[in-house]
Order: sequence, then C-alpha cells, then structure tokens
Amino acid sequence: MKKTFFYSILFFSISFFLSCSSDDTDNMENTDFAALVVGEWLRTASTINGAVQTTGCATGLKVTFGSDGFYGESPFNDTCTSTGNTGTYSVNGAEIEVVSGFFAATLEIVSLNENMLIYRYTSSSDNLIEQRYSKL
Repeated sequence: MKKTFFYSILFFSISFFLSCSSDDTDNMENTDFAALVVGEWLRTASTINGAVQTTGCATGLKVTFGSDGFYGESPFNDTCTSTGNTGTYSVNGAEIEVVSGFFAATLEIVSLNENMLIYRYTSSSDNLIEQRYSKL
C-alpha cells in the first residue's frame, strides 16, 4: 500500500513538473527574426510614451526591409507626407539596428510573425516609441 501511494505521488509530481515546460513561456527565442522581417510593412499604429498618435505619419508609412540589408521608408497614402528615407539595417537577436539619413536606432522587436511587426525604441529625446506594422 505504501509503495502504491509513493508511486502515485511520484507520478503526479513528475506530470506536474513536465506540464510546465519552458516552451510555454517564450517563443521569441526560437524565432528567425532576420528572415521574418524582410518585406514591405505598413505602419498601422504608433505610440509615444503610451499615448496613441494619430497625425502625420503615425499611420500610413511604408517601411521596407530588404533581404540585402536595405532599409527604406516612403508614404503609403495621403495621411503621411514624408519625403522618404533610406539606409541600412541588420538584425541581431531580437533587435534591428537601423542607420538611415534621418536617424540611427536600435529597434527592440516586441512581436514578429509573417503578418505583423511590433517594435519599440527610445528616441534621442528619451521618448519611448512603439510602432505596429502589417505586412503588405
């Protein structure tokens, strides 16, 4: 009887331990960001220090990450009147390093899959900027 009780407790303990595996917590560490980021993206939302932005190029900006390291920005519709911007980028882990004519920044990838990109960075004026994109 004691052996049955002991083995029952052992079985449930092992089952409980195995049900809490690390793959439930963070899929980001196994993501191939360099491959997923390549393509054209449309900015759909932007926040500065948590405040939603609705004017200028807060939405309507097209960003291109080329497979050759090319980075480009251009207006997608009438809401954004940017003249455009080009430069280069590289992906290092969950960060995108961008160097362009207007800025250099380290973009922290918050979420990235085949259809959506969210990143954040701190601007030169110490504002926390978060931007959301949909794949075109």
